Amino acid sequence: MRDSQQLPESVTLPMPFSVFIHPNPDSSRGAAITGHGAITLGFGPAREDGEIDVRIEDIQLSLNPCSIPFDLDGDGQLECIELPYLRIGPEFFDLEASHGRFNPDTGAFSLTTVVQFDDAILGEAARAPGQKLRIDVVEHGYLHLETGRFDTKANPVSIEDGPLKGLTIFNCEGEVTQSRCFASLDFGARVISPHMPTKTSVLGAENKIVKARDSAVRLVWEGKPAQQVEVRPGVGKRYHTDYQDFPDVTKGLRTIDATDTFAARTVDLGECVPAEKTVDIIVVGRGEVLNQSVPFDDFYKSWYVVLPPDVYDPALMIGEIMIDGTRPGSVTHQRWHLYHIGIGTSGSSGTTFSSFNDWRPTGAAQTLPGTYRFTPAGTFPTSDYQKTLFFQLKVL
Repeated sequence: MRDSQQLPESVTLPMPFSVFIHPNPDSSRGAAITGHGAITLGFGPAREDGEIDVRIEDIQLSLNPCSIPFDLDGDGQLECIELPYLRIGPEFFDLEASHGRFNPDTGAFSLTTVVQFDDAILGEAARAPGQKLRIDVVEHGYLHLETGRFDTKANPVSIEDGPLKGLTIFNCEGEVTQSRCFASLDFGARVISPHMPTKTSVLGAENKIVKARDSAVRLVWEGKPAQQVEVRPGVGKRYHTDYQDFPDVTKGLRTIDATDTFAARTVDLGECVPAEKTVDIIVVGRGEVLNQSVPFDDFYKSWYVVLPPDVYDPALMIGEIMIDGTRPGSVTHQRWHLYHIGIGTSGSSGTTFSSFNDWRPTGAAQTLPGTYRFTPAGTFPTSDYQKTLFFQLKVL
């Protein structure tokens, strides 16, 4: 290794970039953010222990577009934060707070990079006006000045507060090069219903569906550049773009009659990093309660939501509805009228609410999927237009 006297004042190194982003530390779903760039490191004088203080003088990154799964609205289902192609410079870092250490004798290298940017980069759904997001990325590894590269691994980092609380960043292990291949995988499910055609495409399929015990479902997937996708439990390795119905007597697959999670993983990839995703099949029965939420819809001038029949089983009927006023961020107005249009022959119904947390009958039984349109009755506080209406549905 180099003697500390031979170190340059600064050095600019190529910086291949790759991290995995997961919606929380325990989630198996995630997305890879890849890119490339350069980092300029400055070196201070040798310390008494022989190590060198390191500072970041400049950093430039170009990041490829990606979709990050995250529960933006707190309903337990993952939406996507769409990041466009980004060019990131020193303005996205706190270079004064960033620091590192380098041992010129062993090559051991550590670096803490403080990432700091405002809400403009997060996308509209994930913004918190006026907030800055700070992430301290701590890396350990080796710096090879002779070959002009560094091999490091960063500790996992979870965002602790704000609109992206729980979002977790994992560094890929080992040296990452710009040519490294990352597989992609889309995996979802649909309720098989006579009320609409059941598509074989993964487009529009969801990672969570709600069904009756005896209803059929379809899992769909598309993996690239994989030759096969392994789906478990029960399905096994299949062609990279395919689907599987439950039940399927030809394959010995029974109806999914209890809540279960299915996992899919790209296989036979060669040097590519595999992708994994999961789908939750929620089975509900008589008397069970489902929690829902709806924001204000400016177009309809009401609190309007559609529960689609390929996600919410039309075989499930509801008989009672309650507005939940106990949730943080809930509307404060207690008098409402609900107009619900069901699927198929269940028609429509109107329900009036005079107070929170009071179960109200729907009249005739209504399908769980359909449109729910809440309009306030009486004098309404304008501040509630920015709030969410939470409601519960009781299954017959």
